[in-house]
Amino acid sequence: MKKIYAFTFLLLFAIVNSQTYSFDFLTKYIAVGKNEKVQNEVVNYFNTDNFNYYLRLLRGSENFYAYLTDEEQNKVHEFEVTEIKNGTGIIFSFKYIKTNSLHKHPISQKHYRYEWSNKSNTGATLKIFKTRKAKKPSKEYQFSFKKANKNLFPVFRIAIMHPFENEKNINIDENIMVENAKYTCNYPPCSCDFRLAEYKNVSLDLTVPQ
Repeated sequence: MKKIYAFTFLLLFAIVNSQTYSFDFLTKYIAVGKNEKVQNEVVNYFNTDNFNYYLRLLRGSENFYAYLTDEEQNKVHEFEVTEIKNGTGIIFSFKYIKTNSLHKHPISQKHYRYEWSNKSNTGATLKIFKTRKAKKPSKEYQFSFKKANKNLFPVFRIAIMHPFENEKNINIDENIMVENAKYTCNYPPCSCDFRLAEYKNVSLDLTVPQ
C-alpha cells in the first residue's frame, strides 16, 4: 500500500512540476541563393496565439534535434527528434533531453533604427540601421505577403530574422504571412531570397520538467 501511495505522490509531483507547450502551426522557409540553389531550410512550430515561445528543428549530418525557446522564461529546451513514416507521410517524435538558460539573449536592439516603406497588405520594405544616426542600412527586406486569418508576420521574424526574433517593433498590423522576402545586407555584402515552401495547421503538445 505504501508503494502505491509513493507512486501516486511521484506521479502528482511530476505533473505539478512540469509545463506543457502547445503548437498549432508549422512552417518551412527555404533560403535560395544564386542560380536558384537552396542554401538552407528552416522548419518551425508555433503557437499562433502566443509567439513568446517557438520550436525549431535542426538536422545535422548524424543527429536531429529540436530547440524550444521560451522568451518569457529565458530558457531553451532541447529535444531529440525521430522521424516516423506512416501511411500519410512523415511525423516527428520528440524526446526531452535538457534545459538551458538563454545567455546574452535577447541581443540589445535599443540603438537600432527601423524604417518601413511601401506598407500594404500585399508587401512592404524594411530597412534596418545599426545606429540611430546611420545613413546606410545594414540589412534590407523586401516582403511579399499573402492573406491569412490572423497576423502571422511574427512567424517570419522568428524563423528568419535573427537576432530580431522578439523585436515587437518589427511587425505588420495586417492579417498576413510572409510568402517571399528579398534580403540584402551590406556588412559584409550578401543577398538571398527567402520563400515559404510549406505551411500547415498541426496539433503538437510538448511537456518539459520545471
